[in-house]
Amino acid sequence: KRIKLAMISRENLNSFLLLGYFLNYPKNKILPIPQTNTELFYGFNEEELIHYGSKILIEAVSENFRNDSMHLVPLSGGYDSRAILACLLEFTHPENIQTFTYGVPGSFDYEIGKRISREVGVNNFEINLQLQRFSTEMLIRTSKRFDNQTFLFYHPDYDIIQSRYGDYYFWSGFLGGESAGSHYQIWENERTSL
Repeated sequence: KRIKLAMISRENLNSFLLLGYFLNYPKNKILPIPQTNTELFYGFNEEELIHYGSKILIEAVSENFRNDSMHLVPLSGGYDSRAILACLLEFTHPENIQTFTYGVPGSFDYEIGKRISREVGVNNFEINLQLQRFSTEMLIRTSKRFDNQTFLFYHPDYDIIQSRYGDYYFWSGFLGGESAGSHYQIWENERTSL
């Protein structure tokens, strides 16, 4: 079976192979930068800022929380997924939450996620990507789930997750690093000139 490939520019091919997505993607949307009235927070200490931010996050989860559903959280070593899990635990018992971690055993995302699940008492399953069987069809399905903007060999087979937990409410964190430009390399000599 032959796969028909669209014409891809050299820039997009290189960025996809290096970063996992196209830098020159025709569907890119420029998201407006939220305008925060910093004067509102002038004089707040760190504890007050954390309290205010936590309140906003809890309100966001509250608006989307479903009492009649089980909840599924992909849990990494990052703060986003941990914050979502902590918020969910404010609204439901650990037995109503299922987490999963994926990656390579020994890596931070794989191990930290497992440990946090164990510490808070939620069920977790691990997907060892070293044992994952990748097929062209599975990679294409995975890529389509993310509008062809994803690291292909970093994600588990979502069909397996869908078959196990398709009726769960799925919660996922925000990739703040990527949207803030963490994919740009800053060489040492350029860093010193900044």
